[in-house]
Amino acid sequence: MKYQDLRSFLSGLSNLGELKHISEPVSVRLEMTALSDRVLRMGGPVLWFDCPTAPSKVDAQVHQKFDMPVVTNLFGTTRRVALGMGVDNLFELRDIGKMLASLKEPEPPKGLKEVGKLWHMAKAVWDMSPSTLGKGACQEVIVPGPEVDLTHWPVQWCWPDDAGPLLTWGLVVTRGPQSVPQPRKRQNLGIYRQQVIGPRHVIMRWLAHRG
Repeated sequence: MKYQDLRSFLSGLSNLGELKHISEPVSVRLEMTALSDRVLRMGGPVLWFDCPTAPSKVDAQVHQKFDMPVVTNLFGTTRRVALGMGVDNLFELRDIGKMLASLKEPEPPKGLKEVGKLWHMAKAVWDMSPSTLGKGACQEVIVPGPEVDLTHWPVQWCWPDDAGPLLTWGLVVTRGPQSVPQPRKRQNLGIYRQQVIGPRHVIMRWLAHRG
């Protein structure tokens, strides 16, 4: 089955018994990660925390509640990774991996069977191409710049030795030096952990060996 977005994927996982709602309050400071880690090691389901909380800066015994849920362990099993890619087993997932590898370094077809594979790859690329829409679900809630406050987000403080709460799946767009000719401007989309240090500020680091 192919999913249109995260909402439909979560709905599909729920129908398959791959999602568990946690209605009790759970703190984003260490508690949520500890519970998620234990379930992950057991090969358990996706966890949907309906009532994430955080200890107050004024009184650690008092917990603030967030008005948005948190989902963890989304791709915690190979099966869920496969389901997210629109297939149902490891063998089909491996085929997708081979297809993606061949997209990077394609070879000329050697027969009708290879031509069929080439057509399949071309269709896959077409399906992955971005579309421009007039409106989308991501615009249902719009927060103007000055009103952005990351302290209102249930950002997890994952491990005791972490320096602070971290956005663990932050998508970061980077562009190369502006001296590069426009048609060949380098751009990259990467996943980096970002430490929240203020209402509208995060810090992150790049490791030299990561390029």
